[in-house]
Amino acid sequence: MQDARSQSHRGAVFLSASGLFASILAALCLCVGCADPARALDDAQESARNGDYEGQREILRRALESSPEDLPLLMEAARYYLRSSPQGRYKPRLALHYAMRAARASESPDGEVSKLVFKAYRAAGSLEEERELLVAGLRAVGHPDSEAPQLRQPVDPDLLEPTLANLREQKRREEGGQPLPPCEEGMAYIPAGRYPTGPESFTRDETIEVQGLCIDQVAPGGLASQFENAAALDAACSAVDKRRCSDNEMQVACGAMAAVLGTHPACVMNRVLRCCSAPHLRTP
Repeated sequence: MQDARSQSHRGAVFLSASGLFASILAALCLCVGCADPARALDDAQESARNGDYEGQREILRRALESSPEDLPLLMEAARYYLRSSPQGRYKPRLALHYAMRAARASESPDGEVSKLVFKAYRAAGSLEEERELLVAGLRAVGHPDSEAPQLRQPVDPDLLEPTLANLREQKRREEGGQPLPPCEEGMAYIPAGRYPTGPESFTRDETIEVQGLCIDQVAPGGLASQFENAAALDAACSAVDKRRCSDNEMQVACGAMAAVLGTHPACVMNRVLRCCSAPHLRTP
């Protein structure tokens, strides 16, 4: 009987020791993952691809406890809180916290870090610290708005990219949803549809289909720029957040829509600059 109790006791001790060993092993594995920021980042991104956002958040939290100045981890944490889904994940002020830590961790912030900080700054809107500084500054110069200064409003999460179209859409929403013109000043709108290729085109095979677009116009008395090659045209359009018009778009603009748009120099001369872009958002 005593031998049986002794064996039972030894078995319990063995199981307890095995459980303790397993816990220690698991903790060591976890610490190894935390000590390797690159591995932790890969694990976090893998969790995101699998839809395990809670797992992603927990991996980032533990990794940043071990590596609080790791730039890729800080940027991933900022991006995590800038995403609007699933519900409850979008926390722009927390995103700004991590983005600013990333900027401090980078001795000379590159374009990606700066862009992330700007997106988070737009998302967060004005902070209370900014209000206090603004009030103090306005009071110092005796400005009448010092007691109720105008502060930045948070930008909607679907408009964080600082493009001209997003800036215009945010302004439209803030002003009560008044519809904006589809194209910016200096451009004309061509609706989506099929257009004849010539004055005597009647069949479907003799038409060109284009999506809705905005296309450059030349102001009365203005001059169009001429470039040496297509690559230079592409670069010039990209520099103003536009693109070079396709052959079909040019054919429609210079043919079926010429009576409405007028004749642009690009219709009669090669390598004359004429850019296109997508129309702006018009839905509320």
